[in-house]
Amino acid sequence: TNMPGYGYIKKGFYKSKSDIFDVYAVLASKVLGGPGVERRPGSSGEGKTVAAAVQGGGNTAADFFHRIGNDMAQVDPKQVETHLRRSVPILQHDEHIELAFAVGRDVTVLTTKRMLMIDVKGWSGKRVAYLSLPYTAMRAFALRSAGG
Repeated sequence: TNMPGYGYIKKGFYKSKSDIFDVYAVLASKVLGGPGVERRPGSSGEGKTVAAAVQGGGNTAADFFHRIGNDMAQVDPKQVETHLRRSVPILQHDEHIELAFAVGRDVTVLTTKRMLMIDVKGWSGKRVAYLSLPYTAMRAFALRSAGG
């Protein structure tokens, strides 16, 4: 936020007491505008990670070194969008993925409305953090080319 002392607001939820994707749908409609998030029965956000769905697992020795260097590889945005729409109710009806990058189990997605970072936590991968940054909130960006 741009309120002094409240640069961001962080809340935790009990697994069996609340549906974080319902909370997400309300916040996304307020922050991003436009139509709501499509909820499908059985789309709990659990199961195969996005990176595993588009990379086939992401647990090779090369992936280990990519993670250490934080070297992301571009992945097919259509595959990522298909996976997210089927398994995680996070994209809005009028939102589409333009670019997607993955390293290990983590994925960064550039949509028509925002940058979405999906961070799979822990060894089991059961906890996933979703960070949504609307383009309207970004004031600058930096990129670094790959080494030679």
